[in-house]
This record gives sequence, C-alpha cells and structure tokens, in this order.
Amino acid sequence: MVVAKNQRGNFVAKFRDVKDRLCSVTEADPIGNTQTIWCGIECADRMRLTRPAAGRLADILRKFADTGDIG
Repeated sequence: MVVAKNQRGNFVAKFRDVKDRLCSVTEADPIGNTQTIWCGIECADRMRLTRPAAGRLADILRKFADTGDIG
C-alpha cells in the first residue's frame, strides 16, 4: 500500500485487490461539517463514506481480517 498526497492536497492510499485491480481510499472534501472519504476501484465509481459509515465498514473489514468471514 502506498500513501501519498494528490494534487488537491488530500491523502490517497493506493493498493491492488485480489484481482490485481488498482484501488484507493482518498480523503474527500467535507459535506457540510461531515468528513468523508472515497473508496473503491480506480477505473470505476467509488463509495463516499462518512466517518460513522467508515467505522462500520472498518468493523466488518477487521472481522474479515481476523476471522475470514463477515457474519
């Protein structure tokens, strides 16, 4: 995983998924007072997540990383 700033000064973490597709997580401009990120495959549309949604996703990803399932 490579983390660097993009042209807008936002941090971007780039990595490849299991199918060798380039993916990224990018800091996004806030919506009002709500911090958000973009997440997804570089050649397609991405998810835009609020901090609470990112936390819920992080919980799912952590469980998958720890146990191999999300259930």
